[in-house]
Formats: sequence, structure tokens, C-alpha cells
Amino acid sequence: MKCRPFTIGLPDSDRGNRFGGKSPVSCENGGLYLLTCKMEEDTEVSLFINFDSDDSDIIWDGRDVVHESNSELISVITHSPALRREGDAASERSPSYSLIAHAEQDDIGPDGLYGHHKFGGSPYFRRNTPLEKAGAGLLEKGYQHALQLMFPDYLDGRIEESWPFGEYGFHLFANRKSGVFVFKYCWG
Repeated sequence: MKCRPFTIGLPDSDRGNRFGGKSPVSCENGGLYLLTCKMEEDTEVSLFINFDSDDSDIIWDGRDVVHESNSELISVITHSPALRREGDAASERSPSYSLIAHAEQDDIGPDGLYGHHKFGGSPYFRRNTPLEKAGAGLLEKGYQHALQLMFPDYLDGRIEESWPFGEYGFHLFANRKSGVFVFKYCWG
């Protein structure tokens, strides 16, 4: 299986795969804009956090659970490719970064499953956790592992905000049904 690793960093991008800053023009949501990534040539997905990421109870209670894309915690919105909204940087709730995609590679290397940020591949979970079994179940049901967003490390640029999932990694799964994407997500 193949994956496309990425890092979070600068320079910022107003199009394509991006993290933080202003949301795309085509997306309206009251939540905190998290990221946008390309699903297909003519389709992007944007994620918005609808909870206070400083509330450790929500992060703790939401971990190790597969959530539906219409849950109240995170909004998952598909849209046509769109630029970031305009305005001054002072109006952003978080700094703007790019998700810098690297060359596609085998998902399993000499050290095991690739465990940092990636598009595609298999989900990397801590062993013997509820999410390890749930992730395998989603793959068996036809979902694809679309995105893995792990706690930033030395490979990433300096992220100047609190990580919205505590110490946990975030995973987005996608399944195309009757021409429409259905998403599920989890962190743990």
C-alpha cells in the first residue's frame, strides 16, 4: 500500500492542501478552521473544529471513538477547489501553513507502518487500542484512509498554537457512495 507523507510548514498556501489561517471562500462554518485537502481533481474537503480545543474533557471523551461526519465535534465539508478568504492576517484565529506533500512511498518501511502525517495508506494507531480494531473495520467496509494528522514534531515548521487533539493523532476516513463522499473521523 502507498501513502503520501506531508509536513506542516511554510510557505503558506492560499490554495490546495493547507492548515490553519482563513478558510476557503466556498466554506461557511462557525467552527475553527483546521485544514483543507484535495480529495479528487475537482473536490476538496475542509475540516472545522466545533469545540474548545483547550477543553481537555472533550478531547479525552472524544478519543478512541469513530465519529460520523455530521457529529457536533468536527464539521467535514466537501467543496470545489477554492482560495482562502481575503482579509488581513490579524483576523485569523490561527496562523496559516501549507501541508507540504512529499513523494509517494510504501506505507510500510523497515521500521513498520509510517507513523507521521500522511495522505492515504493505512492508519497508524497505538497497538491494542479500540481504534486499531475500529480502523480495520472501516477499511473492511470500503472506507479509505484519507488523512493522518499526528502531533507535530521536528519535521514540521514551528506550530504556534495548541494542538486541537491533545497528544493524539487525527484520522479521516472517506467512502464514496452514489457519487457522494461519506466521512468518519477519530483521534486517539
